[in-house]
Amino acid sequence: MSNGTMMHCPVDETLPNGALILFFFQGPNRSGIVLGYKEGTAQPYATWEFYRGSLKTTSTGHYFDNIIDAEKDFHERLAHQRENY
Repeated sequence: MSNGTMMHCPVDETLPNGALILFFFQGPNRSGIVLGYKEGTAQPYATWEFYRGSLKTTSTGHYFDNIIDAEKDFHERLAHQRENY
């Protein structure tokens, strides 16, 4: 069984809320974590969970004002997901 797939998206890939997708991970159960950036917001970096293999199902956002904290959260959420799914 695969541990999932980490993907870096092309620059033009966005979420329904307009956030640019920087990275996402999709596990073997088709749920995953996405790291995004939305210019012009107080906390432009965020991580979200997604379900059923669809980046349109994002929920449970964690928001950050810098990429370092957002990447740390992305990796923490990724580790949690790999352990529990």
